[in-house]
Amino acid sequence: MKKYRSLICLLLALCLLLTGCRWPRNTKDPTKAPDTAAPTETEPEETTENITVHVSDDGRDPSISQGDAAMIRWQNKGARDYLPEAKVDLKTVSEMEYVRPDVATMYADFDSLIEDAATVTDAQALLDRCFKVFDQYTNFATMKTLANIRYSINNSDAFYRAEYDFCEAESPNVSEKMERLNKALAAGPTRERLEALYFGEGYFLKYDDYEVYTNPEYLALAKQEKELLTQYRDLVDNPTIEYDGEEQSFEELLGNTSGMDYLKVLKLYYNKYNPLLGELFIELVKVRKQLAAVLGYETYAAYSYDIVYERDYTPEQGAAFVQAVETELVPIYEQMQDSRDYRKYSSGFVSQPASEEQVREMVRTAAMNIGGAVADAYRFLELYDLADLTQADEKTNGSFMTYIYDYESPFIMVNSTGTGSDYSTFAHEFGHFTDAFFTYGADEDLETAETFSQSMEFLAVIYCDTLSSGERDNLLYGSTADLLTAFISQAAFAKFEQLVYELPDEELTLENVNGIYRQVAKDFGYYERTFDFYYSQSWVDVLHFFEVPYYVISYCVSAETALQVYRIETEKPGKGLITYFNLLARKEDEGIQRVAESAGLENPFNPASMERTAAFLTWALGLEE
Repeated sequence: MKKYRSLICLLLALCLLLTGCRWPRNTKDPTKAPDTAAPTETEPEETTENITVHVSDDGRDPSISQGDAAMIRWQNKGARDYLPEAKVDLKTVSEMEYVRPDVATMYADFDSLIEDAATVTDAQALLDRCFKVFDQYTNFATMKTLANIRYSINNSDAFYRAEYDFCEAESPNVSEKMERLNKALAAGPTRERLEALYFGEGYFLKYDDYEVYTNPEYLALAKQEKELLTQYRDLVDNPTIEYDGEEQSFEELLGNTSGMDYLKVLKLYYNKYNPLLGELFIELVKVRKQLAAVLGYETYAAYSYDIVYERDYTPEQGAAFVQAVETELVPIYEQMQDSRDYRKYSSGFVSQPASEEQVREMVRTAAMNIGGAVADAYRFLELYDLADLTQADEKTNGSFMTYIYDYESPFIMVNSTGTGSDYSTFAHEFGHFTDAFFTYGADEDLETAETFSQSMEFLAVIYCDTLSSGERDNLLYGSTADLLTAFISQAAFAKFEQLVYELPDEELTLENVNGIYRQVAKDFGYYERTFDFYYSQSWVDVLHFFEVPYYVISYCVSAETALQVYRIETEKPGKGLITYFNLLARKEDEGIQRVAESAGLENPFNPASMERTAAFLTWALGLEE
């Protein structure tokens, strides 16, 4: 029934272009101002050798080897399953040509098809025309992704910034056309035949009373939201502050100062940008609350969980999960911060120099040792140079994986630090890459997507046999500490969003928003009074609050499932890897609760699961008395 879902959800992927990205963290932390095993054999019945996919030498037409778990590079054999006869011309990203999408022609083709859907009775002819506009739709997504990749690699490139802004501005219009087409097909005489030919039984039921982008009030608000986001990007691109009597680059100043001068630069930045970005954020919150109200939702949280993320859990479950993190994990986090092992970790392998070549080779070694679809994904990455790990000032902050639909290729960008920490970052994004390679970038919930990346951080360390035992221990400790920090920070961010969006409009003031951010820092155990300015104002650095509200809860939920994979691997070497492969073999369209249970994991919303996670973290971090 859901063959078509990856297309109708493509605009969500466009809105969340950083398809797989590491959880947001602030690199401006004032407390960090600079100073002046080889895999174990498993039982035969659990071997992964018979559930692999092989990529041919030129990367085309992978041959499928189907084993007990039916692990193949998914059944549709391509992202564009509506055109199975079309051969994809695989290329490196540098060879992929960017051409501004011809939206005028695409819109005209949509309009013609929408009009004819009411009268045409030849279902196959109508479907063939649908495939044509689907191809235009996919190409629009591809061009937007390419513009984003190239701008992210070089954020001084004005051309690709302008092209990305163009595509972003057109996205609501593209969504409107797709929705109108679905409604027209649902109301037309070929509805049942179209479902039988391609879409699946019951597909059009949703569109009998569905109205989002076809609601003119909603469309106007969506465009207003896009305009505010363009203003946001203008503000955060290359910020400047007045320092020593002249306007200077904030990033350059931050990189060239230390001690009290570093703190002075930070304060000047927040004094300028907290009000500017804060007022813009408040306008975004107001617009988003109106968007939800137009569609009949009582809260923006309910709207985003249902419409934007299509989660299989409710805002109430999410809030209860956040509360469980605060109750069960904050004490462990505070204990970890004071531990000797934590202080030793920060000066270990993760902080030592590491070249791009070393980082690539370590992840490659782990992937080859793991084998199966993971090894094939890495071969594909190498064959088409689908990862940028260069270290450059002009790169956008953060790292991500995205999917290039016309070329059926995932792509990774890592903003490297030149240290051992890049290994965990690359492994994280490679987890996303493996998932997207295996499923052809199929739509999935964020929690499932992040489970693959966070689990891979652990598995890539365990299965990299070129690491010394000390390096392995340091990385595993670091990944565990990192994931606990993700639990804490992302749960705090989720609570911040919840409290801000609950404010009535008349109480949506910068003072109140800053106050909420300060309070959650206290509640989650990381507030320091000395740096009050930072813990009240630095929320403006979190891209997710502006670009993808209510995203951050996904990092918490996936952290819980990823830690289950790691715990299983420590209890029985090889079993965690089997669990990872079972997760890959999930059914399409299942949410995180069903995905976890099908792979033999506990439901992350089971209170007992959080208690077991707390106990495992205590053990893994050496905090047992």
